[in-house]
Amino acid sequence: MSKITEKRRKSFTVKGKTSLYYYLALLVIVPLILNWKVISYEFTTSDDTTIIENNYGFLSDLNNVFKAFEKDNFLSKEGIGYYRPVQTVSFMIDTQVGNGKANVYHFSNLFYHILTVIVFFLLLRKLWVRDDISFFISLLFSVHPLLTDAIAWIPGRGDLLSGLFCSLSFLIFIHYNNTKNKWYFIIHSLTFALAMFSKEISVFLPVVIVYYYCVVLKNRLKIRMLVPFIVVWILTVLLFFLLRHLFLNYQDLLSFKALIRSLPVIPIFISKLIIPLGLSPMPVYNVLYTVTGIIIFILSGIYIWKLKTGNKSLIILGILWFLGFIIPALFADLIFTEVHFDYLECRSYLPAIGIFITLGVLLSEINKGKEINILMGYFIPVIVIFSFITYRYSGDFADGMTFYSSLINSNPKDAYSLNERGCWYLKEKTFDLALADFDNSIRTSPIFSDPYNNKGLLYMSLGDHTKAEKFLALALNYDTLYPKAKNDNTYLNLSSEKLNLKKYEEAIVIIKKGIGKYPDDKSLHNNLGLAYYYTSKFDSAVVEYNKAIQPESNSFRYYNNRGKAEFRLERLTDAMNDFNRALELKPDFMDAYFYRGLTKMNLNKFEESISDFNMTISLDSRSGEAYYFRGVAYSKLNKRAEADKDWEEARKHGFKEPMGE
Repeated sequence: MSKITEKRRKSFTVKGKTSLYYYLALLVIVPLILNWKVISYEFTTSDDTTIIENNYGFLSDLNNVFKAFEKDNFLSKEGIGYYRPVQTVSFMIDTQVGNGKANVYHFSNLFYHILTVIVFFLLLRKLWVRDDISFFISLLFSVHPLLTDAIAWIPGRGDLLSGLFCSLSFLIFIHYNNTKNKWYFIIHSLTFALAMFSKEISVFLPVVIVYYYCVVLKNRLKIRMLVPFIVVWILTVLLFFLLRHLFLNYQDLLSFKALIRSLPVIPIFISKLIIPLGLSPMPVYNVLYTVTGIIIFILSGIYIWKLKTGNKSLIILGILWFLGFIIPALFADLIFTEVHFDYLECRSYLPAIGIFITLGVLLSEINKGKEINILMGYFIPVIVIFSFITYRYSGDFADGMTFYSSLINSNPKDAYSLNERGCWYLKEKTFDLALADFDNSIRTSPIFSDPYNNKGLLYMSLGDHTKAEKFLALALNYDTLYPKAKNDNTYLNLSSEKLNLKKYEEAIVIIKKGIGKYPDDKSLHNNLGLAYYYTSKFDSAVVEYNKAIQPESNSFRYYNNRGKAEFRLERLTDAMNDFNRALELKPDFMDAYFYRGLTKMNLNKFEESISDFNMTISLDSRSGEAYYFRGVAYSKLNKRAEADKDWEEARKHGFKEPMGE
């Protein structure tokens, strides 16, 4: 069969290497031009900020390359995400190049997509698809709107890398089978490992290869050739799952319940591959697309069943690819499904390659003997329409505000996106629009804690601490009812408001509960230190500040707070060291200058204390305390006129003298 098929393929191959180079050039140029504007996009703040901006220190240090294999995809301490170290390493490379600028990550996504398009074109040719059809199918893949998410959304990197390395690994296997060159075996082993460590769904690739070797090539009796590959596959998969088990916590991520709930994704992806409308970065299930996809799948199955062709096994290979790379992913339980989205379109990237393989083989069979002009008549209008849809749709990823607005437009009941857009308005100090979004989020999902928390922050920024306390208390209540949204910020923000309202004992109770769940949270320990400080438990305050400083030694506030507690305990040398460290980290920190001045006074360094009070006053000319204590320092130096002047100035600014002078 192989010789006949190869002969048949050659008879319909465009002659000359020049034509092949034209195809390759267009497969680079078209997606590059179509997606060029994506390179100028910002972060959406949906996972990309969590992964990249929040972990810039880790990603910017290439010494952490091996440590990337000890982290989940979010680089979290808890290890509750997915295990995708190759994705993390790719982000590390981008960070080195672009110093954390979003455009470099976007360019890399586009670069990996174009590489995948080229590999896919070469793979189709190796699967005996005519060159012209291979070109048009690959071009259609390169511009397809459903795949936009993986390209324009930076966290879609894992899908791009798995698509690239799975396609490349399969292509290299075919080369090895044709040549028996050992280097192809080595490269295949490497690319399969890269695929596995890019995204766990790549574990299905060996099934595709075994089917291709045994069924398509009819080598059932030559299975011994696969033994070295099987050994490599098994060892790679075992290594992957061993490392994942060692470094990650996967207790709640996979479930049969999630599989049943996610089954509509299969017909929806089929429907949107044929009719790419109703696209959204994070969509909800749609009955129309589900039914349409089921109908398309059934009719296609009947057509393929009745089709008389010698390449039916290749058609089935494409279907196997699609289903095999999509079904295992459905076991993953997505968080926030009740308040946000039902599935991710970026996950269609790798499975979609199977549909395009099937389409390429079918067209190659149907169009035997037909000229390329006939194909152009069908393909060019579709490619133009799909390109237009992709160009418009990719704009939804331009920045966070645009991203979340697009999600709300496609699903007005998206409580999560309403809350996130409200946060953007809050940053811009557009308080009325922020409040409207938070209220709509609460109205849509009354037990979702985040909008209560952010509404509390809004009132906090407006100085209404009573209302802030009310909504932050509601946030903590619903944080317990909706555990998927649970985070330490709720405890932190509510305790901060309790401190503002001088409800110190209530703050201590809340913070201790928070620390019980998040023992390593530095901010909670700092707040507990403040609560102890304000209740004159200075020793306990120092203990908590020590815990806050250990995980993050670059917070000037933590050093300053500990210095103040040490000052109260008359540990003046320790206090001086902490105030000095605080001012090293923030040279214009007024509070540290003031308390360092007090400390120097207690050490009888009056001239030096006056210098610190001078800095305090230069930073805040209305600081009555600074004037008063500078006056005290002057009086100790027998400069009575200067002291009287400062005390008078202190009284003007409302400072009440603690003792007569």
